[in-house]
Amino acid sequence: MSKQAAPPGTIYWVRLILGVFSGIVCGVLGLDVEGTVVGIALYLISILTVPLMYGIPLRNISQYREFYTMGFGAYLAIWFTVWILVNTFMKTL
Repeated sequence: MSKQAAPPGTIYWVRLILGVFSGIVCGVLGLDVEGTVVGIALYLISILTVPLMYGIPLRNISQYREFYTMGFGAYLAIWFTVWILVNTFMKTL
């Protein structure tokens, strides 16, 4: 593994786990529209954390489109799903 790119599977799993986390946070806090800000902010944080995990300078990140796009669909889907499930569960309590 070179220091030029992170393994695609790692990026995918980091974003998937972060999607679950952000969905739980949005659901437990009972956020409505504000939850989208939380979700977007955590996705942007993932764009910064993956290169830092692999020691890639952030000035070179513009060359790697995969850091921006890989796992985005999974993040979005799991974030909304977990958010809806947790929010529904919290409202039934």
